[in-house]
Amino acid sequence: MDSMELKSPKKKFRFSNRRHSKPAAVSVCISVVSLIVFIICIVEGVKGAGVIGKGVSVAAVFAFLIQIVSIFIAIRSRKEKDIFMVLPNFALGFSCLAMLPWFYVYVCGVMP
Repeated sequence: MDSMELKSPKKKFRFSNRRHSKPAAVSVCISVVSLIVFIICIVEGVKGAGVIGKGVSVAAVFAFLIQIVSIFIAIRSRKEKDIFMVLPNFALGFSCLAMLPWFYVYVCGVMP
């Protein structure tokens, strides 16, 4: 018999006790929701010629604050042990990139 046929299936695969980080996944989901709210706010602002209602304004501020929380969740998820680091790194990068439009709007809104 050939030695290749006698190898166990476990030798072909690499098993690990590491897992994916749930807080990192939550951070990505929060960032996606924040970007959707941002797009809705921009569309409503364009429809109203720069004037948006109180409800949309409150939603925008709430989404901005939630985006800040998302960044902190992503930072904390990188400190977990025995996890795959791809998702926490992606969550931190995506959260920071999702924060840029909010930062731009608020800085341009404050500075004439």
